[in-house]
Amino acid sequence: MKIAIYFDMLKKILITGLLFSSYIASSQATTVGFFSVTTNNNFFINVGQIVSDAGLDFEQLADLNADSLANIDVLWIANRNNLNPIPDINTNYTAISNFVQAGGVLLFQSRLVTDSSSLPGASGISFVRDLNNNGTDVNVLNNTTTVTNGPAGFIDDTTLDGGNKSSHGYALLGSLPDNSLSIFSRPDATEIVDFTYQYGNGDVYISTIPSDYYIGGTATPDAFKGIYAPNLVTYAAELSVANVPVPSAVWFLGTGLLGLLGLNKKKIA
Repeated sequence: MKIAIYFDMLKKILITGLLFSSYIASSQATTVGFFSVTTNNNFFINVGQIVSDAGLDFEQLADLNADSLANIDVLWIANRNNLNPIPDINTNYTAISNFVQAGGVLLFQSRLVTDSSSLPGASGISFVRDLNNNGTDVNVLNNTTTVTNGPAGFIDDTTLDGGNKSSHGYALLGSLPDNSLSIFSRPDATEIVDFTYQYGNGDVYISTIPSDYYIGGTATPDAFKGIYAPNLVTYAAELSVANVPVPSAVWFLGTGLLGLLGLNKKKIA
């Protein structure tokens, strides 16, 4: 009887430790750092509201250096320029790369589209800027993520159609990393509008949807601002939480207790 009580106690301690580790990962507040070169103050205000409404912490970044990225979990960058890339990305490439490799999530949206190739892990991806070839039609390729079915609502093949434009281009499916997940496309399923891939311990999410156009003003369809953007930032936060490692002390506790259980079972046998 005493042996049974002993083992039961060890099991309870082990389960408590593992539950505690899960609590630590889930209770950490996710901070979204937002960066864009823009004079549209409504855009910044509305982005902050979207992030806050998702239950996340918001920080407007003035720089992309290592110090600025040190206390955030999701880095959301939006290029509102149709002609030029954001120079800060190349200047701070190492800091951004290290941020993602360490478990951070980079969420990048660009009107220019082709500048996406300068992101960590994206040098081999073929990007095409195209405003005319079905740029108003966005179809769902994968409906298993929070992006298409999240707290703000459901997105199908028509939800994001009819924008001016709904997408500014695409990435060629065959050029995406092997570990990528394609979420949206144009009518041609090889022309990818939104996708994500792993890079180191983190993730990169790239979109050719100019959501700043919809977030910063009153342009339609409203779903870009009311459904797509909130779902997207929630999904990025989920990726970030999933990348948080279980504290090593808890693993030591778990493996140590399992070892004790094993040893004592041998003694009993």
